[in-house]
Amino acid sequence: MGIARDFAKTHPDTLIIVTADHTHGASLIGTIDDEKPGTEMREKVGTYRDAGFPNYEDKDGDGYPDRVDVSRRLAIFANNFPDYYETFRPKLDGQNVPAVKNEKGEYVANEAYKNVPGAVLRIGNIPKSEDTAVHAVDDVVLQAQGPGSENIHGYMENTEIFRVIAEAMALGEAQQRADAAK
Repeated sequence: MGIARDFAKTHPDTLIIVTADHTHGASLIGTIDDEKPGTEMREKVGTYRDAGFPNYEDKDGDGYPDRVDVSRRLAIFANNFPDYYETFRPKLDGQNVPAVKNEKGEYVANEAYKNVPGAVLRIGNIPKSEDTAVHAVDDVVLQAQGPGSENIHGYMENTEIFRVIAEAMALGEAQQRADAAK
């Protein structure tokens, strides 16, 4: 988004539209505070007024945390998942692989995370033929700026977004003029 905004500064006729093609069933429920007593990680999850604020820092001012492995971080959990070990920590040592295929061709919890301190086995709620969370049908966020962005508002069907783009690009105007001249 930053690159698009920088471009739009020198090209004021630029319409920027930001959206997603789908959601995942995930929710931010509070924070995880490593400083809370105990070894059971779920006891370190704070909700409502007990959550407190995360202690991410942005010392370089780029709008993103300098590190995500801080002692008090956001608690984000998925609502559909395969069997996996919840570690309550960011995965910084490569790609997160929550489930792996067993000899029967079923996806099971990846044992690589089993011995992470505080990890708990979560029994999944999707078919064992799936290795990661599946898409959800929730509405997605839609944002826009620039000429034509006033036509992006409220709840919109995806085909309406196409119409906004087509109008911003003046697509069809030549045909409209030809039709009007007849």
